[in-house]
Amino acid sequence: MNKQSYMQSTSADSVATYDCMVGAAPRSPIMSTTCQVDSGRWSPIPKPCHVVTCGQPPIVDTMDVDLATRSHSGAYPGLDAEELKMAYGGQAMYTCKDGYTSPPESSHVSQCQADGTWSSTDSFQCNPTNCGDPPEIANSSTTIYMATTFGENATVTCSEGFKPLDGFTLTCDKSGTWAGAEVTCDPIDCGLPPSRNNATVEYGCTMLNSTAKHSCIEPTVVQGEDNSTAICQNDEEWSSVSLTCFQFRVEIFPPWPTVKWSTGGRVQCFVFGELVFWGREIIQCESMSCGDAPDVANANRTEMGQRHPSTVTYVCSAGFSLTSADDIRICKPDGTWSSEEVVCSPVTCDPPTLAENIEL
Repeated sequence: MNKQSYMQSTSADSVATYDCMVGAAPRSPIMSTTCQVDSGRWSPIPKPCHVVTCGQPPIVDTMDVDLATRSHSGAYPGLDAEELKMAYGGQAMYTCKDGYTSPPESSHVSQCQADGTWSSTDSFQCNPTNCGDPPEIANSSTTIYMATTFGENATVTCSEGFKPLDGFTLTCDKSGTWAGAEVTCDPIDCGLPPSRNNATVEYGCTMLNSTAKHSCIEPTVVQGEDNSTAICQNDEEWSSVSLTCFQFRVEIFPPWPTVKWSTGGRVQCFVFGELVFWGREIIQCESMSCGDAPDVANANRTEMGQRHPSTVTYVCSAGFSLTSADDIRICKPDGTWSSEEVVCSPVTCDPPTLAENIEL
């Protein structure tokens, strides 16, 4: 049996109506029979119904589709639950995908028809959700976008001095809001500048292009003073500095010069009030050197050193004797030998005494 009949009476002119079983389609244009008055017989009954399947419903861009569940009560024998969904009379329910909306009170239902096709879906419409203009982001310079509907992007560029340096992207999401709007343009901050040994650092703030000036703590020897200022950079790092500050112990040799410290880590050495050295990288202060002692004619010298208060002693050669006041010269604090002249003169004898009765 592939159809069911319904009638109220069997008297003349009574009508019996036939319905196909669920999943089956009629073959006859009229699905009823009438009890005829003149013959007392029923008019020809409709042809048997046949099963019609439409297969999977058509795909519609921007829409999802689900097949409506149908009851097996009164269903055509042999059809399982899935086949029944796609058989004649089955319904495909279309809904908009995430990020899309349909006009109010619109219906998106396609039905499996007797010819084995689904009714048209051409009128089904889903429009992308519109997020409106992107929000204004504090400390940003530009926001570039081509459209404001679902899936579109807006590129935000932060102002100078703010990060992220490459900006960030806002995306119109399915709910109609711009995703990523919680991202902010934050100030570039390098934090505290790094410390250096034996040095102080002065700075006002730590934002982009801020400077930090490093200075040696006296007494020190300074190297790299021409690169002592660090600058806060885009990568939130301070630029490197080459300033190096060496603290040291000055070793003082006789005659114990006076050591004074000047600004900038420079060292000044004084001997008896006279400046004998001035520089940046001095390790020890020594008295000035007088160099080689001067030669004295007809004499040999014995040096005890060339720095103050070293002395040199002269010894006259054979046949010569000392005729000056002293036989030494002294290395003075100014790095010169004392000016006292040492003289070795030829040895001479007084005329001999004449003996009696002898002539020269």
